[in-house]
Amino acid sequence: MADTTGFFRRLRDLGEPGGPHDRRPLRRLGNRLLIGMLVTFPLLVSLFFLRFAYRVLDSWFHPLSVDLFGRVVPGIGTALALLALVLIGSLATNVFGGRILAWVEHRIARIPLLSPIYQGARQVTEVLQVRGTEQFRRVVLVPFPHQGTLTVGFVTRELPDGSAFFPGPAALVFVPTTPNPTSGFVVCYPASELISTAITVEEGVKFVVSGGLIVPPELLSPPVPSGHR
Repeated sequence: MADTTGFFRRLRDLGEPGGPHDRRPLRRLGNRLLIGMLVTFPLLVSLFFLRFAYRVLDSWFHPLSVDLFGRVVPGIGTALALLALVLIGSLATNVFGGRILAWVEHRIARIPLLSPIYQGARQVTEVLQVRGTEQFRRVVLVPFPHQGTLTVGFVTRELPDGSAFFPGPAALVFVPTTPNPTSGFVVCYPASELISTAITVEEGVKFVVSGGLIVPPELLSPPVPSGHR
C-alpha cells in the first residue's frame, strides 16, 4: 500500500506558516497553489484513465447496442466488457480453459508485429504477480554488481547449514533488473554480507519497477548490518 500519510505529511510541512517557503503573502499563495497541484495531479491522472477506459470499452460495443436496442445505450458497452472479463477469468481458472488460452497465447507469440506488444504487456502482468509471490521471503541489501555498491535483493532460500556455495550460513538472493523485476540474477551470499531491511516485498518491487523513484522510508535511513536472521 502506498505511503499516502507520508505524502500528505510532507505537504503539511511544506505549507507550515513561517517555513522557508512561506515568508511573504505572494509566496504563501504560490505555495498553496503548488500543494494544490501536487494533490490534484494523481487524481486527474486517475480520472483521465477511467474516462479513457470507459469510452474505449463502451465504443467497442456500440454496434451490438444498436442491434439490440435500436440506439446507442451509454454504459452498456462497459457492462458487457466487465462481464466478458469475468467470463475470461473463469475460463483461465479452469484446466481446459487454461489450455485454450495457452494455445491462443502461443499463436499470438508467433505473429511478428503483434508478438513484442503482447510480450511487453505480459511482462506487466508478471510484475503484478511478483508482488504477491510467497517465494520471496524477505528484502535485503546486498553488494551487487561488485563490492562497494549495494542493491535491493529478495531472499528466495535460506541455507543455514552451508552448501556447495559456502561452508557456512548463506542465502540465495534474487537480484531483479529495472524496470522489469521478472528477470535478474540469482546470487548466493554468505550471511555476513546480507543487510536486513524491514520493507515488504511489495515495497521492494515498487522500488525496482520505479527505477528508484519510489523509495521506502526505511531505505532513506542508514542501514544497520545485521547478518543473516
